[in-house]
Amino acid sequence: MAAIAAAIAPVAAAVEVDPFDAIVDPEIFDKARVCKKTKRRYLKRRTKFKAWCAAKYPDWYDAVSGEVDLVALAGKNGGDSLAFKQYVMTNKGTKGRAYARHSTLSKERSMLFDYVCDAKKAGDMRPAFWIELKQWFIGVKNEENKEKAAGKLSCKEGKDELPEKMFRKFAEMWLSKKPYKPGVFAFLYGSLSWMLMARTTNVGKLAYSHISVEGDCLGFRFMITKTDPNGEKYTGKKHVYANAVDPSGCSILAMAVYWMLNPHNEGNFVFTGNNSSGNFSKLLK
Repeated sequence: MAAIAAAIAPVAAAVEVDPFDAIVDPEIFDKARVCKKTKRRYLKRRTKFKAWCAAKYPDWYDAVSGEVDLVALAGKNGGDSLAFKQYVMTNKGTKGRAYARHSTLSKERSMLFDYVCDAKKAGDMRPAFWIELKQWFIGVKNEENKEKAAGKLSCKEGKDELPEKMFRKFAEMWLSKKPYKPGVFAFLYGSLSWMLMARTTNVGKLAYSHISVEGDCLGFRFMITKTDPNGEKYTGKKHVYANAVDPSGCSILAMAVYWMLNPHNEGNFVFTGNNSSGNFSKLLK
């Protein structure tokens, strides 16, 4: 150990730091566990959870710090998942349904896990607590699927898809509308969103380093997505080919025209500005 310290001492002296001090604060990676938007949603749900605990289980709530005693909730020395399940079921469903769908209820579990990590209480939590919750959520999902099978619940979840005919109508409108520059931006942005089957937010963050020439097509790679924030699931490329038959459905043409009208587009990103998704949304109205 002394030899290692002696070897790095000259370098440490040059930058005036202790050779055994961390160069970067490791706490910054704790904050990077979830994106800012998701964190804001967790904090909003956490506030609701705290208010519920203060009303239903005041012994678990510290009014001074404004925090919940997570160890009492599900600690190694006690705690039952039933209390948290009761809180989860306060999420009411729509159209007269007593409780929300599985996709909504499961967000409360994610919120609690984030709360536990922030409070640094993961080591104090009872391991069986998470197993009980996992099995319970499987039951919730199974019951939901039974309702769908019986026709009591709609199978549709999330937003409606954009029909191909409507997309092509939009493309024709964008290309014929003056001034041409905003229309061409919308044409490329919408075309890539359609062809890549991607969220518009992800398209707005496309960088030239994410695009490559793959034979007779272009390859696109998304490093971070909503369903894959760690970039581990979808490591492959999505391929986009030219459409010589229908110009309104050709992303390659859209990109060529976009570059022609934006020859001084500097930087690594395809779309400049901080709110490309918002600008695209305005052009749809």
